[in-house]
Amino acid sequence: MIIKKMFYFFGCCIFLISIFSLNQLIGENSLTADIIQPARYVSKNAGYSIQFPPTWEIVTGAMGTDVIALAPASDPSDLFRKSVNVIFAKISQNLTREEYYSFNLKSLERLLSDFDLEGSREAMIGGLEARELIFTHTMGVVNVKVMQYLVLSKGKGYVITFTANRADFEKYVKTFKQIAESLRFEV
Repeated sequence: MIIKKMFYFFGCCIFLISIFSLNQLIGENSLTADIIQPARYVSKNAGYSIQFPPTWEIVTGAMGTDVIALAPASDPSDLFRKSVNVIFAKISQNLTREEYYSFNLKSLERLLSDFDLEGSREAMIGGLEARELIFTHTMGVVNVKVMQYLVLSKGKGYVITFTANRADFEKYVKTFKQIAESLRFEV
């Protein structure tokens, strides 16, 4: 039952994030969410904080995410804005890290078009063990590359996702890793 609820939750989040990104791609702005620009984003409800570059647009509570940060467009012809988003969900205390990772990977494989896992490794995020995934997929007409971290903390599962078009991904890896390293789990 808990696994079915988690599958539904993460499936909805991936779908909503895809719609949000496509919304940015076609230039429509039909989202209604608070846009803020703090020095450090703090989510007391989710129990974490994270630092985004000061020029990035921060949107809270949009489309099933806790926060989305959007990089400025590289130029007027930039069809896809690089982004970072964080989602979280309460999970069963009985769920192991490996079960959580496996469940999320299977969800990605089922829900994303042209999904191709390029790498998976153990990592440390916010002082906790995490799984780092690197994968590609197609979102509408855009081919994207993603770095994603999966981590468990205090009965919550977190997914921190960094997305860029494939051509620009390597230019943003350093920034993505700096953002990931800024993650702190707080109460």
